[in-house]
Amino acid sequence: MKYDFVIIGGGPGGYTAAIHAAKKGKEVALIEKHKIGGTCLNWGCIPTKALLHTVEVYNAAKHSQAFGLEVKEAVVNWEQAQKNKEEIVQSLTDGVESLLEKNGVTIYKGNAAFKSEDTVEITTENGKEEIQGKKIIIAAGSEPIMIPIPGHDLEGILTSKETLELEEVPKSMAIIGGGVIGIELGYIYHSLGTEVTVIEMLPQILPREDEDLAQSLTEILEEKGMKILTDCRVSEIEKASDGFSLHYQMGGSSEELPVEKVLMAVGRKPEVAWLDSLALEMEGPGIKVDYQMKTNIPNVYAIGDVTGKYMLAHTASHQGIVAVEDALGHKMSMKGQPVPSCLYIEPEAASVGLTEKEARDQYRGEVSVSYFDLQMNGKALTIGKPLGFIKIITEKKWNEIVGVHILGPKATELIAEAVLALRLECTAEELAHTIHAHPTLSEAVMEASAGIMGEAIHALSSE
Repeated sequence: MKYDFVIIGGGPGGYTAAIHAAKKGKEVALIEKHKIGGTCLNWGCIPTKALLHTVEVYNAAKHSQAFGLEVKEAVVNWEQAQKNKEEIVQSLTDGVESLLEKNGVTIYKGNAAFKSEDTVEITTENGKEEIQGKKIIIAAGSEPIMIPIPGHDLEGILTSKETLELEEVPKSMAIIGGGVIGIELGYIYHSLGTEVTVIEMLPQILPREDEDLAQSLTEILEEKGMKILTDCRVSEIEKASDGFSLHYQMGGSSEELPVEKVLMAVGRKPEVAWLDSLALEMEGPGIKVDYQMKTNIPNVYAIGDVTGKYMLAHTASHQGIVAVEDALGHKMSMKGQPVPSCLYIEPEAASVGLTEKEARDQYRGEVSVSYFDLQMNGKALTIGKPLGFIKIITEKKWNEIVGVHILGPKATELIAEAVLALRLECTAEELAHTIHAHPTLSEAVMEASAGIMGEAIHALSSE
């Protein structure tokens, strides 16, 4: 069979590209070796957020008295929580598969391998089949990194996938890695009663985030009872009668930590080993692409985690559209696209653009920084979530906004305004003089922007 587009991988990048190409009237084939929806829908973003919502409702019930509600006792039914998670996942994956079919995309379930630059062999339960594509988009995703410390391959060591499928809430858990995956899963289980220790070898959790945001969040999580160890290295994992024993070095001393479960959450790596037969140029661990997502092979594109750039579902989806548009001869590019990052615990965290350190380095110190404390936001107070801040960074010449960092309720929703501001090269004045509805959390973004000029009305402090 011959297609206009052959897309390898059915995650957010792959299925978005497939549907977009099909809507343009093209013949499209999508190959997926596991489940449609990829890691994000099946074992990542969606199931994690479903369990985080369970935790949110649980915590709301436990603290409802402050709002005049009497809830005698909030009890977690873990089996029902897992059932709810699976139902949501199934509904979404079924929905995506239905969208693909309704748009005329041919779905192949099996493993893909390149026979040539335009021919892909698919191995299914029923044998092998070859298809051809005028354009091929590689959207094969990523896989968990397992750092080769002694004991990393012991039976029972968890990745994020197994952690989401635990049948019981463990008594204790050590999480190796303080990135988004480790913090979100740690927060879930800590909220349900697990004694959680997060071990991060770098000086801060969420290493890519602004230092103020990471430090504030660390303090909040520690106050909630999570144990967070930074500048800390695990040297060995041993099997114990009731779980595992972790050996780690911190501050020049060696320590031992007994735990029931160990989660390896040090990140993910592009899934590229299967591409050995294709002469693709690599960049770091991933496939090298340009701003149009083109590889060094003219008809082959690569998007999402497999490029090793932004390992985020929303980035992969946009890259899929960029790749299709370029293949159709239209001008579209990832150059200059601000990419938001999000953390969905309580309080939420979200950011886009430069951290303060990055901005000071790039603009040689010629930057302005403004904070707005959510304790001065009426909506945050009414919902009982005044913990957090909005931090806006501008360069001084034009007051153009170059970074926004949000810690607080609905941060992952509020960040969209900041992404648009960066995309449109918005100045602090333009954002501050945009009327925001009252009372809303978004007013805090307006106030933080006004703080750049020293004009925030309700600010406790700004600089």
